[in-house]
Amino acid sequence: MIVTIIVFLIVLTGLVFVHELGHFLAARKFGAKVEEFGIGIPPRLAGIYKRGGKWKFVWGPKVKSEEVEETIYSLNLLPIGGFVKIKGEDGENKDSDSFASKKPYQKFIMLFAGVFMNFVAAVVLFSVVFAMGINIPYEFAGGGLGRIQYSFVQIDNVLSNSPADEVGIMSGDVIKKVNGRDIRSAREFSAIVSSVEQVQIVLQRGEELKEFSIEPKYMEEVQGRKVIGVEISDMAFVKYDPFSAFVQGSITTVNITGKIAEALGEIIYELFTQGKPSQEVSGPVGIAVYTKKAMDTGITTLLQLAALLSLNLALINIIPFPALDGGRILFVLIEKVRGKPVSQKIEGIVHTLGFSILIILIVIITIKDVKVVSKLKSAVDTGTVSTQQEN
Repeated sequence: MIVTIIVFLIVLTGLVFVHELGHFLAARKFGAKVEEFGIGIPPRLAGIYKRGGKWKFVWGPKVKSEEVEETIYSLNLLPIGGFVKIKGEDGENKDSDSFASKKPYQKFIMLFAGVFMNFVAAVVLFSVVFAMGINIPYEFAGGGLGRIQYSFVQIDNVLSNSPADEVGIMSGDVIKKVNGRDIRSAREFSAIVSSVEQVQIVLQRGEELKEFSIEPKYMEEVQGRKVIGVEISDMAFVKYDPFSAFVQGSITTVNITGKIAEALGEIIYELFTQGKPSQEVSGPVGIAVYTKKAMDTGITTLLQLAALLSLNLALINIIPFPALDGGRILFVLIEKVRGKPVSQKIEGIVHTLGFSILIILIVIITIKDVKVVSKLKSAVDTGTVSTQQEN
C-alpha cells in the first residue's frame, strides 16, 4: 500500500510539474518574473535561488519569493503537485516584468502553456509505450506501423458462477495450453473446449504459470455448445520503431483526447440537467486504486495511466471555470474584447469562489471514493462478493 501511495504521488507530482513547467517557460519567454517554482504544496521546507551570480540555500519560508531578484526553486511540505508563482498574476503589480503588464496574447500563451505541456507529456508517454511494445487485438496488428513480435490468446472476461469463475480464472490471463496442446487462436481453444468432457488448462498470469482442471458445461449465456464461461480474444504483442512510435503516440493522444472531451461534456451536461453524472467519477482515492492495478499489470500499463491522467489534467484545466487556467483565459479574452482588464477585485472574488467550489467537489468525490473502497473491502473480507477481476 505504501509503495502504491508513493508511486501515485510520483505520477501525480510529475504530471503537475510538467504542467507548471509550461507556465514557467512561457513566463520566462515573455519576460515575466517567476518568483517561485515549487514542488509540493506550501509551507516551504527548503529552497535555492541565485543572488549575485551565486546559488543560495534557504530553510523554510523565511525568505519571501518577492524579495529576491531570481526565482526560488522550492521543496514544500505536502508532496502533492506543485505551483508556479508569477509576479503580478493577481493584477496588483504593474511593473514591466509582471504578468499584469503583458499583452493579452502573451497572457493567453502563459496560461495555456501548462495545458499544452500536458498534451506533449501524453504524446511522449504513449510513444514510449508503443516503443516498448503493447498488446493489441490481432485483427488490428497487421496493418499498422508496428511489427508483431508474437501472438497469444487472452481471457477478456470471466462469467459469474461459471466453471472458470469457480476455479479462480481471471480476466487478463493468457491461455498457454489446453489438454497438453499449445493454443494459437481463440477458435482453436473453443473447438477443444466444446468437444471434451474435461480440460486441463495452463494459464500465464504475470510471470507465473497456473494449471486448472475444469469440466465444461452448457450455460444460458452461450447456447448450443459446452463452455467454461470465459470471453477470449486473439491478441498480438506489437513493437514500434522510434519514429513510428511517435506517430502512433500522437494519433492515440488525439483520439483519446476526443473521447475524454466527449465524456467530460456528458458529465457537465448531466450535472446541469440531472444534478449528478450517470458515470462514476473518481477522485484521488479512486485514481490511487487504478494506480495499484496498473502497477500489478506492468510498467507499460502504468505509463498509459499516466498519459491518460495527463490528458485529463489538460482538459479539466482548460474548462472555463473560475480558478482553473481556462477560467483565467476567459478573463484574458474578455480583456481583449473590452480593451481593458476586468476589475481585479471582481476577478479575485470569482476565482476565490471557484476555488472553494473545486475544493468542495474534490472532498465530496474523495469521500465517495473512500466509501466505495471501504464497502468493497468489507464485502471481500466477509466473502460476500467474488474477488475475481472482471471486465
